Amino acid sequence: MNDSELMTVNEVAALFGVTRRKIFRWMNKIKGWPVPVSPIGSRIKFIRSEILEFYKNKGARHQ
Repeated sequence: MNDSELMTVNEVAALFGVTRRKIFRWMNKIKGWPVPVSPIGSRIKFIRSEILEFYKNKGARHQ
């Protein structure tokens, strides 16, 4: 998987218009939130297609 297929926590926060802290809370509280990945030697990232699908289907309710 290459970087263009992944999103950082900052990118996800910008998409949803929330803080990084809120993204970390959502990871633990929202059922169906996309599972993060951590490529070796990298910070937590999300699979772009999963985040965009979640945003399209459920994201508006969480803003």
